[in-house]
This record gives sequence, C-alpha cells and structure tokens, in this order.
Amino acid sequence: MIPLTQNSPSWHSLAFSKIKPNTVKFSAEGLTIEVRSSSSPLFYKFPETLRLKKLAAEGTLSDLPQLKKGDEESQDLEDVSLRIGLVEPSPEPPSWLNKLLSPQWIKDILSAFPDTGIKKIRFFNLSQRKNPGFFRVNPDTDLIEETVIQKQTTSGKFKIEYAFPSPVPAAALWIQPDGDDTNSNFDLRLKRMEIETEENNH
Repeated sequence: MIPLTQNSPSWHSLAFSKIKPNTVKFSAEGLTIEVRSSSSPLFYKFPETLRLKKLAAEGTLSDLPQLKKGDEESQDLEDVSLRIGLVEPSPEPPSWLNKLLSPQWIKDILSAFPDTGIKKIRFFNLSQRKNPGFFRVNPDTDLIEETVIQKQTTSGKFKIEYAFPSPVPAAALWIQPDGDDTNSNFDLRLKRMEIETEENNH
C-alpha cells in the first residue's frame, strides 16, 4: 500500500523547466494533484528496487484534459488524466557526457537518483482516445515507454487493476497528470494505490 494521506521523505516533487508545476496536497482523503495548465513529476521512492507484478489504484477526476477535436494524433498522449511510471534503475550512473547531453528534465530526475542511472521508465496511462494495449516509445527519448492500460472518457471515479505481463523492476513510482499542452484544469485525487511484488504484497 502506497501511503497517500501525508507527505514523507519517500515523496519527491520535481518541476520541468519552463512548465508550471502541478500542486500536490496530502490529506485524510488521499493524495490530490491540482492541474492548472500545468505538469510535473511526483515520485515515490522505494527503499530498494522491487519487482512489481500488479498495480491497483482508485480515485476521482474532477475533469479530463480538454483535447481538441480532430487533432487526436498530435495531442493523444501529450496530456493525460493519469500516467503511472515505473522507474527502472541502471547499475551504472550515467557518464558526464550523457548528463551533459541530456535534456534538463532528465537531469532533474537523475538528481533524485544520485547513486544510480536510469535504464528505463515505463508509463502506464489512462487515455481518453487510445484503447488499452496501445504502446509507443516516447518520440523525445527512447528511455520512456508508454502503454495505455485503461480508457477514461468521463470524469468522476476510476479504478485500475493491472497485472504486468512479466515482473517489472522499479526503484520508484512516478505519478503525473498533465494539462500544460491543452491548458486544461482538473484535480486528480488518489484514494488508494497498491503494488504487488514477487516477494510479497506492499
């Protein structure tokens, strides 16, 4: 069970350069992320690298990103109501040259993982238009893979239960709703988030 009611040293909020960050709030009702034409990553670092078998989440959405009609392909995965990322660490830290050539947001993420590099980030998304099973490698970096695990066409309550085809190594969870590209405003509230690992339930 991922703790959602109060902040702790395991939670890390970062910001992308030149993009307004989301507002993150913890309360008895759960974790609320306020999107106001904004986007930013929120990490939950595990004490060690885990091998995840299943992911479950439950919450509410006050609205959805305002995607324009007829512009589906260019916007399709730019703004989504929820993407859950699994950060797979690399045993070797990146070389100084790789750091130098990386975009700023990659450098920011690496700063949260000072002792390791990043091998891959796998995002599992809610999507308004793509069906479950849609997959792509992010056009900006081959570090990131994205899979749609649920179609979410209405606001309100949502519930996710997803079993990975094979166990996925992860040093951290990355939670990110987006509204910066479409100037969208909505609140995401997570009331429950659970992971199941190869060893036991967390």
